[in-house]
Amino acid sequence: MKKRLMILLLGIFMINIVIGTSSNTQSNFTISGCNFEETGLTNGSCSPGGYFSCSHENGNYVLYDTLKDNRGCSLGATTYTPNSKFCCPDGYFCNNTAGPLCNLRLENCFDQDNEDDCLAIGCYWLFGVCTEVPSEYSCSIYENSDDCNEDVWELGQIGIGTEICGTNFTADNTKYIVPRKSCRCKWDNSTCELAFDILEEIHNGTTNSFECLKSFDIGDCINGTQLIWWNATPQITEGYSLGVPISILEAAKCIDNTEGGERACGIPTLKLFGFGLLSFLMSLGIISLFYLLDELKIQKKIKKHL
Repeated sequence: MKKRLMILLLGIFMINIVIGTSSNTQSNFTISGCNFEETGLTNGSCSPGGYFSCSHENGNYVLYDTLKDNRGCSLGATTYTPNSKFCCPDGYFCNNTAGPLCNLRLENCFDQDNEDDCLAIGCYWLFGVCTEVPSEYSCSIYENSDDCNEDVWELGQIGIGTEICGTNFTADNTKYIVPRKSCRCKWDNSTCELAFDILEEIHNGTTNSFECLKSFDIGDCINGTQLIWWNATPQITEGYSLGVPISILEAAKCIDNTEGGERACGIPTLKLFGFGLLSFLMSLGIISLFYLLDELKIQKKIKKHL
């Protein structure tokens, strides 16, 4: 029994290794981007999770495996410029001395209190804050209108509060949509705020729509959690002669949160590589099959002795 169990566990381990490491690296494509899963990757973009990037080189689109291929983490550039955009999985950084190539980070970004130490381990230095990824912050980190409108860190698309972007919801028996393209950083009254539009998905000629402006205050990251507060201001762009109903504002998350809520912050420096959802489901299936076959053998033996 112990021998069979060891064989089972070894098989599961090998499956996870294969899933975690197998990929087609540096494959060229002639479409307007790299062929990746169902949606593809455009030039200079990074896949969800940071394992692949796409670059346009010498007339071809190149798909890089950021853990294996040199220049993958730097999006095709021969060197990585510290404090600029790179593509790596969580807990990794773009190491120039390795290719550039994604290497495992052995220190936490939020523990660094100066720019030199922050950049030395491949973190981002954002206006006096060291962070693993810019998306841990909001548009409110920009301190002037030029930085806000330029939004070099794309916080209007990936920063705090942007989880509403590209979604739809129902309130007061009406369907609403928040177009992802409408999400942006906007300078308003000496503050950089997250702005997004809320539109009726279907209307009968009379359109109601409004813009939501949100500014955020973020507490320190302590033991992987931090407090966050925000102020929200709806600005009617069309309709709503009596004002936007509170039920719609709540559904659109366009209301104040002055009491503060907790959110996860920072990213663990050590992760188990190669064990994702697919490998988990396959492992679960193998275990179930193993015990089913074992049970059938036991039942067969019982029948023989009856």
